[in-house]
Amino acid sequence: PASVTLSTAIHELVHLLVDVSGLSPSPDAFPHWVHEGLAMQFEPVEGGRWLGVAGGNAIRRRDWERSTRPHRLAPLLRDDGLRHGYDQARYA
Repeated sequence: PASVTLSTAIHELVHLLVDVSGLSPSPDAFPHWVHEGLAMQFEPVEGGRWLGVAGGNAIRRRDWERSTRPHRLAPLLRDDGLRHGYDQARYA
């Protein structure tokens, strides 16, 4: 759907802006989840319109609600799990 395409484009654009702005001097300057979390804050699209900085993306919320894995904070804080390709449950 167009909303997923737009959300993905915005997410990746935020990564690019963080890089070219110098906000993150190197990819490992911050934990990977900080980079992904920042990009996700800009993803929400509703009715084909970008919502700017907003709460959770509806797609991510749905992934969170459908996840059968326990949601654990420790692996996130250790920066485990987001470097090995996309996994809906981990990103949610």
